[in-house]
Formats: sequence, C-alpha cells, structure tokens
Amino acid sequence: LIQNAQNRDGSAIQAKLDELIRAVDAARNDFIGIEHLTAAELQRIKTVLERECGDDENHRLEIERLIERR
Repeated sequence: LIQNAQNRDGSAIQAKLDELIRAVDAARNDFIGIEHLTAAELQRIKTVLERECGDDENHRLEIERLIERR
C-alpha cells in the first residue's frame, strides 16, 4: 500500500516537472521523459550539462555546493 502511494506520488511529481519544462521557453523539452533512461544515459546527460555550465564560475560553484550537501 505504501509503495503504491509512493509510486503514484512520484508519477504526479514527474508530470508536474514535465509540465514546467514544457511551459518554460528556455527549458529543453528533450528532458521530458528522461526518467525512463538508464543510469548510464542519465550520467552522460549530467556530464554534458556540467560541461556546458563549466565555463561559468557561478554555475560550477553551485554544482560543487549541491554535491557537497549530499
């Protein structure tokens, strides 16, 4: 019962995030549905995103701060 509720909550959150991505002009619609990719595919996407913002010191510091919080 708890697992079913968690799955439903996760699906609802994902649908809301997908709607936000769709609604924001600067967002990349390609990210809609990436939760269905493999862990390796998601890691490659993360690596590319980190590289894209790697030239911006503010983004790099933000990524480092978020990683340290884990």
